[in-house]
Amino acid sequence: GAAGGSTNWHFAHSGLGTFGERAAPGGGAPLGQTLSTAWGDFDGDGWPDLYACNFTEPNVLFRNQGDGAFANQTAAAGVGAEYIDGFITFVLDYDNDGALDIFVGNWSQYPVVLADRVAGKSTSERDRPVLFRNRGDGTFADVTEAAGLGRALGTMSGVPGDVDNDGWVDIYLGNGGPQMGRREPDVLFRNRGNGTFVDATEAAGLGHLGKSHGVTFADYDRDGDLDLYAPVGGAQPGDQWPNAFYRSEGFGNHYLVLELEGVESNRDGIGAKVWVYAGDLMQYQEVASGYSFGNSNSLELEFGLGQRVRADRIKVVWPSGQVDEYRDIEADQHLLLGEGETR
Repeated sequence: GAAGGSTNWHFAHSGLGTFGERAAPGGGAPLGQTLSTAWGDFDGDGWPDLYACNFTEPNVLFRNQGDGAFANQTAAAGVGAEYIDGFITFVLDYDNDGALDIFVGNWSQYPVVLADRVAGKSTSERDRPVLFRNRGDGTFADVTEAAGLGRALGTMSGVPGDVDNDGWVDIYLGNGGPQMGRREPDVLFRNRGNGTFVDATEAAGLGHLGKSHGVTFADYDRDGDLDLYAPVGGAQPGDQWPNAFYRSEGFGNHYLVLELEGVESNRDGIGAKVWVYAGDLMQYQEVASGYSFGNSNSLELEFGLGQRVRADRIKVVWPSGQVDEYRDIEADQHLLLGEGETR
């Protein structure tokens, strides 16, 4: 990303293990200290688009035109998030409508964080996080307040994941700041499945105090639920905190964990699109490497099924264009899906 107004760079892989420099989206113009980026096919045209989260300027959405060039769609899409202090961004389908939404975590000033704690609500629009709901027509709606996320936080990292396996993706945010006197608890926002989130940090036994960078989910013990690693950090001598590792004890819900293995596409299936259908539940995820700031979730995709004991269908669209479909899949499995298996 750009530091101090320097230029962002775009490197294209040759397919032979080397990279070639290309003009950066936006013509290589400085973007105001880009701290985080998120790739996702926001318009469903099969080409991954790019969202850049900036610290000192409004954020930018670049639409992939499919010919190696990108077009700035920020104003048309309504995703500038002109509150500045943007630190992290990631994509998720929080409402299970099959369209990728955008979350932006702003690094709020500490006095505003404390004021929000006292007030129990957002006191400064600039400093709150932002959740953009994809309308599916090329535009987004700011639903932060309606979703219950309007609270200033010193967010420096964050990841989406279905913590309780109920079929609705939750949000975990790592918070804090480099100043010695600034320590903040992390926050878990549980998705209620009705367009809103609730702070479930205390109930889940989380909320480690510190200065969190690089929080990440993975099912390390392969028991079907997401475990959490939270590097707590600290930049100054005498202000360094122990990292935290949380093992999920489970929530009694069913799941499917999918690992993709590309053949014509890249080996890890990065960029693949995956839909899981189970009764009245439809979920959508894309395989991605790198989330928010300084971290990456496991490349395995975890889909919570709630009390459903099987999925009716899994659909995978690979970067190569290959489409694979699987039907009538029993729940509570880790599955390795190879590209072209269902030809």
